[in-house]
Amino acid sequence: MEFLYQLSLFLLLLSGACKPVGTSATTVPVPMKNSSGYRQLAESRLGGKVQYAFNETHTLVLGFSSEPMAAPGITHLLRFLVIALKDNRLLYEDQIANAQVEWYNNAQLKIRTSPGILQNQLNQPKNYYLYDLETQQKLVPGAQKL
Repeated sequence: MEFLYQLSLFLLLLSGACKPVGTSATTVPVPMKNSSGYRQLAESRLGGKVQYAFNETHTLVLGFSSEPMAAPGITHLLRFLVIALKDNRLLYEDQIANAQVEWYNNAQLKIRTSPGILQNQLNQPKNYYLYDLETQQKLVPGAQKL
């Protein structure tokens, strides 16, 4: 009997300490699983095999695909775009040879490019730049707008 009393007291305390799902201050909105508008837009612009990455607040989605290329000095062509999830609006689209793209922060993309043959590593420029989606400007870290 004593055991049942302690168990029920423990469960009562445990249930009072737990918050219902979704009440945390750090909860971020997650796109609806059946929201296929951004997927349709991305696949119509980029073709099949599109990969997706959401920004921190899940308000924008980065869609990208990479195609192998047979041109001299070009290994692949990266095609990418950014879509606003609120209204499935295309914000930015580009394609760059031998590049990679990822989120830098909530409103900027980090685009890495592959440099050519490096002879002197000390004086080489950075092999990436940032693209600010709000100002629609290319930025070099530690420098002014391009």
